[in-house]
Amino acid sequence: MRYTRPLRKGDTIAIVSPSFGIIKNYEKRLEKAIENLKFLGYKIVLYYNIGVFYKLQSDTKKERANAFMKAYLDPKVNFIFCATGGERLIDMLPYLDYEEIKRAEPKGVLGYSDISNLLFALTLKCDIATFHGPLAIDFGSKSLNKGTINALRVIKAEDRVFQESFDFYGEDKFDINKDPKGDYKETNKVKWKSLSGENAEFQGRILGGCLDTISNLVGTRFGDVKTFGEKYKKEGIILYFESCDMNSVSIYRALWQMKELGWFNYLKGVLIGRPVGYSDVLDFTLEDSLKEIFNDLNVPVIFHVDVGHTKPQLTIVNGAIAKVKLKDSKGEIETLLK
Repeated sequence: MRYTRPLRKGDTIAIVSPSFGIIKNYEKRLEKAIENLKFLGYKIVLYYNIGVFYKLQSDTKKERANAFMKAYLDPKVNFIFCATGGERLIDMLPYLDYEEIKRAEPKGVLGYSDISNLLFALTLKCDIATFHGPLAIDFGSKSLNKGTINALRVIKAEDRVFQESFDFYGEDKFDINKDPKGDYKETNKVKWKSLSGENAEFQGRILGGCLDTISNLVGTRFGDVKTFGEKYKKEGIILYFESCDMNSVSIYRALWQMKELGWFNYLKGVLIGRPVGYSDVLDFTLEDSLKEIFNDLNVPVIFHVDVGHTKPQLTIVNGAIAKVKLKDSKGEIETLLK
């Protein structure tokens, strides 16, 4: 696994839009994000398609791929932040030059939601570590929140980083039209749970992202987790997923397909983020779906983890070694960058 060098004060961050562009009323939030990052000592460069929004994309699939490649190969750029999530990142994946990316110095890429497909493909196809965490616009609140502060700590880490579960979480329910620099309110107690009801501890090479989007990579050349598992079977694999707008049945079906295609070979443990836009289907719950999939594999499964669309979120380093611990509803993830 190849890692970018840690982000340092004075480095240049490129902000790209491989999915949505910046839609109306998000311009001010992005401006504030840039202001906050510059205040912390980073240089910012924007790529040309960032302010465009048409047919759920910032540009054509080829141009989005082209913009990303330019940012990745630019020797003056040290790290890449994805501006926002969206819906259509998947169609640019065939237009990236993965061989060129392999030859280049590894560069960190940060984002989540629809960006998960990009992170996933880069880690699987190019053996580079990627960062599942806040989007560029998440840095645009009046002051940085716990999730963005934590993300900066992770991407500045030298060889290891330790993260703990947060105490409280919330959702982005502020009105972007009235308060473009608003932020979530922490209103709910964080409680990680295990499917067995017991404490848990495991480690392995970690990989995952947003289930809504990653599930579309199953069976394609951009989602060959079975081969990844074979390569790293000595360390074993930890998979993590979070979801947005999936119900218990759609989660079950996505995980079933992954299981059939060997994604869960060499599995050491599973993390499931708190779902957003979720609903049970009649009497079939999230816990039911997880038990149906994982009980016969005899691996620990932890859910309601601080990953994904509820805030604040932990930043997970795809491809790194992770040591996970759950004790009395509190979680820990130690990440080893090796």
